[in-house]
Amino acid sequence: MDLINALRQLQAIDRTRPSLPGEHLAVAGLGLALIAVSLRSDRRGTAALQAAAGGALLLRAMRGSEYLTRPPEPRSTPSWDSHLADARALGLD
Repeated sequence: MDLINALRQLQAIDRTRPSLPGEHLAVAGLGLALIAVSLRSDRRGTAALQAAAGGALLLRAMRGSEYLTRPPEPRSTPSWDSHLADARALGLD
């Protein structure tokens, strides 16, 4: 089994399991702890990896367990289209 298939299998298991009470709070605490440890680390590479892992855990805690597999939400206003129309009106397209 290669690494990508193993990660996909773990994602499928994670999606099907029920959520534990306080899971998001525990994950947020672990993320903050990793970021705090990275601030005290002497090595830059280790600190960067710890901070990145802590940030990913904080993101997971804030957005829920399916933030990587959830489809993107549609925009409520077509802001890019209005900017494009303004640019065309000014002759900047």
